[in-house]
Amino acid sequence: MSEADNYKTTTAIRASLKKRYARERRFQWYGRLAVLTGFIFLFVLLADIVSKGYPAFTQHYLNITIELDAEQLGVGPGASPEDIHAADYAAVIKSSLREMFPDASGRTQKRALYRLVSIGAEYDLRDLVVKNPQLIGTTTDIWLRA
Repeated sequence: MSEADNYKTTTAIRASLKKRYARERRFQWYGRLAVLTGFIFLFVLLADIVSKGYPAFTQHYLNITIELDAEQLGVGPGASPEDIHAADYAAVIKSSLREMFPDASGRTQKRALYRLVSIGAEYDLRDLVVKNPQLIGTTTDIWLRA
Protein backbone atom coordinates (compact mmCIF):
# COMPACT_ATOMS: atom_id res chain seq x y z
CA MET A 1 0.00 0.00 0.00
CA SER A 2 1.17 3.41 -0.78
CA GLU A 3 1.35 6.32 1.51
CA ALA A 4 -1.53 8.01 -0.32
CA ASP A 5 -3.75 5.00 0.23
CA ASN A 6 -2.86 4.98 3.91
CA TYR A 7 -3.74 8.66 4.15
CA LYS A 8 -7.14 8.13 2.50
CA THR A 9 -7.86 5.20 4.76
CA THR A 10 -6.81 7.13 7.85
CA THR A 11 -8.97 10.13 6.93
CA ALA A 12 -11.93 7.87 6.19
CA ILE A 13 -11.49 6.13 9.54
CA ARG A 14 -11.17 9.48 11.35
CA ALA A 15 -14.31 10.78 9.66
CA SER A 16 -16.23 7.64 10.56
CA LEU A 17 -14.89 7.83 14.13
CA LYS A 18 -16.17 11.40 14.45
CA LYS A 19 -19.60 10.28 13.26
CA ARG A 20 -19.54 7.27 15.57
CA TYR A 21 -18.51 9.40 18.57
CA ALA A 22 -21.22 11.94 17.72
CA ARG A 23 -23.81 9.14 17.57
CA GLU A 24 -22.50 7.77 20.88
CA ARG A 25 -22.83 11.20 22.56
CA ARG A 26 -26.31 11.61 21.10
CA PHE A 27 -27.26 8.15 22.38
CA GLN A 28 -25.94 9.05 25.86
CA TRP A 29 -28.07 12.20 25.85
CA TYR A 30 -31.11 10.17 24.82
CA GLY A 31 -30.48 7.91 27.81
CA ARG A 32 -30.09 10.87 30.15
CA LEU A 33 -33.30 12.43 28.83
CA ALA A 34 -35.12 9.11 29.25
CA VAL A 35 -33.97 8.82 32.87
CA LEU A 36 -34.91 12.46 33.52
CA THR A 37 -38.34 11.90 31.97
CA GLY A 38 -38.80 8.85 34.18
CA PHE A 39 -37.93 10.87 37.28
CA ILE A 40 -40.33 13.63 36.25
CA PHE A 41 -43.17 11.14 35.80
CA LEU A 42 -42.29 9.52 39.12
CA PHE A 43 -42.36 12.91 40.85
CA VAL A 44 -45.72 13.77 39.27
CA LEU A 45 -47.14 10.39 40.30
CA LEU A 46 -45.93 10.73 43.89
CA ALA A 47 -47.19 14.32 44.09
CA ASP A 48 -50.60 13.15 42.85
CA ILE A 49 -50.72 10.34 45.42
CA VAL A 50 -49.73 12.66 48.27
CA SER A 51 -52.18 15.38 47.23
CA LYS A 52 -55.06 12.91 47.05
CA GLY A 53 -54.09 11.09 50.23
CA TYR A 54 -53.45 14.15 52.38
CA PRO A 55 -57.09 14.63 53.43
CA ALA A 56 -56.99 11.18 55.03
CA PHE A 57 -54.72 12.63 57.71
CA THR A 58 -57.13 15.41 58.70
CA GLN A 59 -60.17 15.31 60.92
CA HIS A 60 -63.15 17.63 60.98
CA TYR A 61 -65.46 18.15 63.90
CA LEU A 62 -69.05 19.33 64.18
CA ASN A 63 -70.41 21.04 67.29
CA ILE A 64 -73.81 19.54 68.07
CA THR A 65 -76.20 20.36 70.88
CA ILE A 66 -77.24 16.96 72.17
CA GLU A 67 -80.03 16.22 74.61
CA LEU A 68 -78.99 13.06 76.44
CA ASP A 69 -82.51 11.93 77.31
CA ALA A 70 -82.51 8.71 79.35
CA GLU A 71 -85.64 7.46 77.60
CA GLN A 72 -84.17 8.03 74.16
CA LEU A 73 -80.92 6.39 75.21
CA GLY A 74 -82.87 3.42 76.47
CA VAL A 75 -81.52 3.51 80.01
CA GLY A 76 -83.52 3.81 83.18
CA PRO A 77 -82.72 5.61 86.42
CA GLY A 78 -79.84 4.00 88.27
CA ALA A 79 -78.58 2.28 85.13
CA SER A 80 -75.46 0.17 85.43
CA PRO A 81 -72.29 1.08 83.51
CA GLU A 82 -73.00 -1.86 81.17
CA ASP A 83 -76.46 -0.45 80.40
CA ILE A 84 -74.98 2.99 79.77
CA HIS A 85 -72.35 1.41 77.53
CA ALA A 86 -75.01 -0.45 75.51
CA ALA A 87 -77.34 2.57 75.12
CA ASP A 88 -78.52 3.79 71.69
CA TYR A 89 -76.26 6.79 71.08
CA ALA A 90 -76.88 6.82 67.33
CA ALA A 91 -80.56 7.64 67.93
CA VAL A 92 -79.60 10.57 70.17
CA ILE A 93 -77.20 11.94 67.56
CA LYS A 94 -79.77 11.55 64.77
CA SER A 95 -82.43 13.25 66.86
CA SER A 96 -80.12 16.18 67.59
CA LEU A 97 -79.24 16.52 63.92
CA ARG A 98 -82.93 16.55 62.97
CA GLU A 99 -83.52 19.31 65.54
CA MET A 100 -80.59 21.32 64.15
CA PHE A 101 -81.82 20.94 60.56
CA PRO A 102 -85.62 20.73 60.62
CA ASP A 103 -85.87 21.32 56.86
CA ALA A 104 -84.42 17.86 56.12
CA SER A 105 -87.65 15.98 55.64
CA GLY A 106 -87.16 13.49 52.84
CA ARG A 107 -85.46 10.16 53.15
CA THR A 108 -82.47 11.15 51.01
CA GLN A 109 -82.10 14.44 52.87
CA LYS A 110 -82.07 12.62 56.20
CA ARG A 111 -79.46 10.18 54.95
CA ALA A 112 -77.27 13.07 53.86
CA LEU A 113 -77.87 14.73 57.22
CA TYR A 114 -76.83 11.62 59.15
CA ARG A 115 -73.67 11.36 57.08
CA LEU A 116 -72.52 14.72 58.46
CA VAL A 117 -71.07 12.90 61.44
CA SER A 118 -68.82 9.87 61.22
CA ILE A 119 -69.71 6.41 62.38
CA GLY A 120 -67.15 6.87 65.15
CA ALA A 121 -69.10 9.83 66.56
CA GLU A 122 -71.51 7.40 68.20
CA TYR A 123 -68.61 5.74 70.01
CA ASP A 124 -67.07 9.06 71.00
CA LEU A 125 -70.38 10.08 72.58
CA ARG A 126 -70.68 6.70 74.28
CA ASP A 127 -67.19 6.99 75.79
CA LEU A 128 -67.98 10.50 77.04
CA VAL A 129 -71.21 9.41 78.71
CA VAL A 130 -69.63 6.29 80.22
CA LYS A 131 -66.94 8.49 81.81
CA ASN A 132 -69.52 11.08 82.94
CA PRO A 133 -72.86 9.35 83.65
CA GLN A 134 -74.15 12.55 85.25
CA LEU A 135 -74.55 13.90 81.68
CA ILE A 136 -77.63 11.69 81.21
CA GLY A 137 -80.71 13.89 81.36
CA THR A 138 -78.85 17.06 80.37
CA THR A 139 -78.42 19.02 77.17
CA THR A 140 -74.83 19.72 76.22
CA ASP A 141 -72.74 20.95 73.30
CA ILE A 142 -70.40 18.24 72.06
CA TRP A 143 -67.80 18.24 69.31
CA LEU A 144 -68.24 15.09 67.23
CA ARG A 145 -66.13 13.87 64.35
CA ALA A 146 -67.60 14.73 60.98
